[in-house]
Amino acid sequence: MELYPAIDLLNGRVVQLRQGAYDAATDYGEDPVAVASAFVSQGAPWLHMVDLDAARTGHPANRPAIEAVVAAVAVPVQVGGGVRDEGAAEALLGAGVRRVVLGTAATEEPALVARLAKRHPGRIAVGLDARAGQVAVRGWTEGTGTDVLDVLARFEDAGVAAFVVTEIARDGTLEGPDLPGLRAALGATAVPVVASGGVGSLEDLVALRHLEVAGRRLSGAIVGTAIHDGRFTVAEAVEATASGPKELVRQAYERLGDDYKAHDHDVLGWLDRTLAGVAAGTPVLDLGCGDGLPAARHLVDRGYEVTGFDLSARQVERARTNVPEATFGEADMTQLDLPSAAFGAVVALYSVLHVPAAEQPALVGSIARWLRPGGRLLLVVGDTAWSGVGDFHGQAMYWGDAGPAAVERWLADAGLTVAWRHREPEPPGAHIVYVAERQA
Repeated sequence: MELYPAIDLLNGRVVQLRQGAYDAATDYGEDPVAVASAFVSQGAPWLHMVDLDAARTGHPANRPAIEAVVAAVAVPVQVGGGVRDEGAAEALLGAGVRRVVLGTAATEEPALVARLAKRHPGRIAVGLDARAGQVAVRGWTEGTGTDVLDVLARFEDAGVAAFVVTEIARDGTLEGPDLPGLRAALGATAVPVVASGGVGSLEDLVALRHLEVAGRRLSGAIVGTAIHDGRFTVAEAVEATASGPKELVRQAYERLGDDYKAHDHDVLGWLDRTLAGVAAGTPVLDLGCGDGLPAARHLVDRGYEVTGFDLSARQVERARTNVPEATFGEADMTQLDLPSAAFGAVVALYSVLHVPAAEQPALVGSIARWLRPGGRLLLVVGDTAWSGVGDFHGQAMYWGDAGPAAVERWLADAGLTVAWRHREPEPPGAHIVYVAERQA
């Protein structure tokens, strides 16, 4: 379940309504770009924005602010509010909005939604704002008498990317989400469902994450007031929704196509340098095997006994298909329980960057234990301490403190000596390739 921190705009300012009442708005400032950037810096995988003026009047008063946010952040932005014709939807999509949410239009002109969904696969969602199960429109100001479940059925085969389901009576109250209503929605459609309204605690997010009907779970949760009021941080919410660094890495790899090439660098040359003096037939551990499929194939072709692990089930399956001679498994590398001195070499590449900063030194220590005396490690990190959040194949993730000074300290503490160090340029910043050797 992915987190969607909410940025609702009214008269150009960041606000949150309570139960959809425009006269009960709480003001959180006049700089939506600053708010968005702060959310992204804490690991938000998405942003959810609503033009409340447009939702009520149809006039996109806050579009310039939305466009400024889209231009300023590197994560996908979902936008709703007043999108009632093709021109409004096309303008937002053309500005770089990843997904547009249509609410009033879905009730009043369903054919419009179907046309847009066909023209823009994966980028059109239907917003279902409801009071006691009945859909409301025009910025929640008018009832329709239409049941939410009926609208779900109407768009089941329309090709929409998601349903955004909001219980208006819960929105902005911090009193907890409408779990029964969301359970009913999950049971009524095979389309992804994003929950909105009522979240007031991390426990609420955990409850949403575990909500399951016939094997299906919510794909996302929108949270506004609780974050703006400081009930918890975006970083804490990201972890509670299981969209933390490890999960984001897994999700990123799950979305990659089978033709993905992980590296345009001389990875095979780095491997040969690492394996100099390591005899064929020696066991080699490949961490992040889906990331380095060419590496796994190279190792097998040179006669090494390869065992690999990856967070992504899809990447493990790709590895098994493309390198059937090796043994691969799905695992969190920080939780691996492997025997000491079992491997003549460990190929980690970027894997240390794929775990939270607090776990990176311990992972290096574990790798050192898994190496035989004289065994070698291939590791790649940033050439600066990229604190905060970086971009990983379109997904936010934590780089932590894995700059050269920190990494070289970890290596030394683990009894590893740097045998080779190479600086490799790559946007958004250069990185360092290490070959380190375990001392005998």
